[in-house]
Amino acid sequence: GERGDTELLVAFPTLSLDTHCPPDTTPADTHISSLPVDVLRYILRWVVSSHLDMRSLERVSMVCRGLYVLARDSGLWRLACRRIWKECSVVGSWRSMFINSPHLFYDGIYISKISYIRPGERSLDLYYKPYHTVVYYRYLRFFPNGAACILKIVT
Repeated sequence: GERGDTELLVAFPTLSLDTHCPPDTTPADTHISSLPVDVLRYILRWVVSSHLDMRSLERVSMVCRGLYVLARDSGLWRLACRRIWKECSVVGSWRSMFINSPHLFYDGIYISKISYIRPGERSLDLYYKPYHTVVYYRYLRFFPNGAACILKIVT
C-alpha cells in the first residue's frame, strides 16, 4: 500500500535488492539483485535512453519492489521531462508531470481518419447531383531526433 511504499522510499539510500527483489531459485549465474544500486540506476537510464521509452521503465518497475523504487527515481523522470520540454518547471513530481502533460509518444503510430463529402457533377437532366464521401487516412510516426514519417492512404 501507500504506507509500505513510503517506508521503502525512506529506506532507499540503504536499499539492498536482495531483500526486495530476491531470486525465486538458487541461480547458477549472478542475479540482478546482487548488483549495486548505482549500476541498476545506470541500466534504467539506458532503458530510458534517447528514445524516451518510459513505458519500458514502467514495465521494469513491475518486476519487484526494489526496481519499483528505482524506476520512481526523480532523476530519470527529470531527464525525460527536460528532453521533451527543454525548459520546464515541475509541479508535483517529475513523473506526474511527464504522465499528465501533453507530449508526443515516440513508440507508436498516430492514425488520423479524415472524411468529407464532395459534390459530384450534375447529370445531363439537371435533376440529379451526386455527392461522394471521400475517406483517407494519415499515419504519422515521430522520432526522438525530430524526424517524422507521414503516409497518406486514400480509400
